[in-house]
Amino acid sequence: MSEELATTYRLYLGKAQEEMEYIRQELEACQRCGLEVSKDAKVMGSGFPLSDIMLVKSRLFQEETERGVAFYGEAAEVVEKACQALDHLKFEYLYGTNAIKCHLISSGPSMFPDPSIRKNCSLFLKMEILTCQPRFILALGQEAVEVLNLISPALGDRLEFQPGAIFNYRPKTRALVTYDLLDSLEDMEKKKQLWADLRKLNSIYGDCLSQRVRSESILKRS
Repeated sequence: MSEELATTYRLYLGKAQEEMEYIRQELEACQRCGLEVSKDAKVMGSGFPLSDIMLVKSRLFQEETERGVAFYGEAAEVVEKACQALDHLKFEYLYGTNAIKCHLISSGPSMFPDPSIRKNCSLFLKMEILTCQPRFILALGQEAVEVLNLISPALGDRLEFQPGAIFNYRPKTRALVTYDLLDSLEDMEKKKQLWADLRKLNSIYGDCLSQRVRSESILKRS
């Protein structure tokens, strides 16, 4: 990478970090739903803010709420182990977040929250997507799909909860739908499907990386 490109990249990265910090502060101050939720129970996404791949799961695990970090603990372990077995997905370069940003004590793991909560949380998810500008979104679970549909562009595909299906979600962003992490930990068939979808994402992303390398090579020769 040339010094000029490296400088430009650092500028973009710095801007993305600033925008993510702004989103975090807005989330902490959020009172849209009128719920009695402390700022410590609201968890922003975590990871590389300019990632090509964004993971969106339905809601927070208890460990994430306690630590205040998305994709911490069991959720992180599942994804990290998968990345170690794949050649293109690098855990440290992923960005992971939750569709529902607050820890909803009153809702069981299989219960969807009030539609107004989905809508309000979707505003923060949209800001994360616009900042990160990922090439791929891995939508983990039906609730994640529903929230993503609330903020999909008019020209984008409406996501359907069909594990293994790929949609053109936004210009230059495709979405791969799969099962929720929590469901996959408790159901072997869903776990197999999740693993198959991670392999699919790894393969497709690998093709994108190869095309990028070829394009850069052509530009260097021209």
